[in-house]
Amino acid sequence: MSDVIADGASQPSSIAGLRQALLTGRLTSADIVERFSTRARRVGAATQCWVSPDIGVPAIAPAVDVSHPLAGVPFGHKDVFADGAHPPRAGSKFDDLCADAEPAPVLTTLHEAGALGFGALATDELSYGATGLHAAGGPVRNPWNTAMIAGGSSSGAAAAVAGRAVMFALGADTGGSVRIPAALCGVVGLKPTFASIDARGMVPLSRSQDTVGLMTRLAEDCARVLPVIQRPLAIDGADSAQHNAATRNFIAALDEARAAPENAPGRSPLDSARSLHGVRIAVAQHPFLELHDAGLSERTAAALQVFETLGATLHPLPLQELEHYDTHATALTSFEAHALHRERLQHSPQQLSEATRLRLTSAGQMEPAAYARAVSARVPALERFVAHVFTEYDLLVCPAVTVRAQPIATLFNQPKAAVALTTALLRANRCFNYLGVPALSLPIGFDDADMPVGLQLIGRPWSEFSLLRFGSAYQRVTDWHLAEPGLTAR
Repeated sequence: MSDVIADGASQPSSIAGLRQALLTGRLTSADIVERFSTRARRVGAATQCWVSPDIGVPAIAPAVDVSHPLAGVPFGHKDVFADGAHPPRAGSKFDDLCADAEPAPVLTTLHEAGALGFGALATDELSYGATGLHAAGGPVRNPWNTAMIAGGSSSGAAAAVAGRAVMFALGADTGGSVRIPAALCGVVGLKPTFASIDARGMVPLSRSQDTVGLMTRLAEDCARVLPVIQRPLAIDGADSAQHNAATRNFIAALDEARAAPENAPGRSPLDSARSLHGVRIAVAQHPFLELHDAGLSERTAAALQVFETLGATLHPLPLQELEHYDTHATALTSFEAHALHRERLQHSPQQLSEATRLRLTSAGQMEPAAYARAVSARVPALERFVAHVFTEYDLLVCPAVTVRAQPIATLFNQPKAAVALTTALLRANRCFNYLGVPALSLPIGFDDADMPVGLQLIGRPWSEFSLLRFGSAYQRVTDWHLAEPGLTAR
């Protein structure tokens, strides 16, 4: 794997590569700030991914303690996290969305781990959209074709990571808001187990489903950031020990794979992924997940064949209950989002885009009884889902999104069309927010229009490192993630 990206100077493209460059003196913290800030400004100009023009780049490069796990690693965060400097506006014109004056604990943890914060990234208004069209600073543009949407609501985070402006970004996922833009922008997007990362200091949308998420280019990078910010496993006994061992073993395996020479005698590109031999993958079957687009279908089928080549077996699995989970997820989000923003909708509607007004108005029609049913059904639904899927299978896969990225020009002044597209983008995602299980959007190539395609990997609660292991195995024998977007319209 190359540790160099474009833009003139040799520059690590993985977290491990950057740390090695710091340890050996090939790069200094000043080099990192200079090179990434130059790239970040270029990406921001092309995609509108940053909230403010100065993007929060440190004026003076801080001293870096290379013993820290994320020393010198540049990152950005979705504009929903309190950072202690500016109140998060969540892509809106409101500055009273978060009462916390102190930085969100997850940001504090990252800074203590040595990561370099490059500032806030744009998001759909109030995080209540899946297109990236209605950020306060204008639509976020897709780095692969700036005439197209980036997806949302964590649109700026996906665009910044895809454009190589930062090594990773924090997002928030309530119904797909990390996985959708990750798929459309061609990056890894992880929604971990619900409540496994501290969400204090984050602007809420639906507190019962809001989940702090991560975006990276590499599944390997995601695995290096996650242990820094994820809470200890909230259960005792064998499950806890198994999760902690999986974390340690996977990181150790990544380090061993990096240390081994690629051209060692007898070494095959498949050797690092032989652990997928015997893995049973359930391929979810449901009308919500059908791909009627030949370009998406072909790319998805090809990705599944890669997993078979690595030793896994594929098993179609009907999941009719996904529709019920989607209905319940909609009830939770609608009821809770409307409760949060009812007064803004009533007293300041002119400060909201028409698309957001339409969605909030519709959300206000959710019956309290439907919300109560969704709450009461959630725990038994998770238990049935885990028993049905993960008794026999190690992994569940389905599309990350079922439709292509759409042109900004045809949607921006068409609020009803934008709302309809948001609904379509959410369909493969929000059912898993309702269940609270971890889900990963993995970039699997490009369609016939040269736009990214994503595959969604879903696991049982607290199986994030299994998902990342599968994703890393795929990326070790493919090279889609090495491509670099042009940052221009086509």
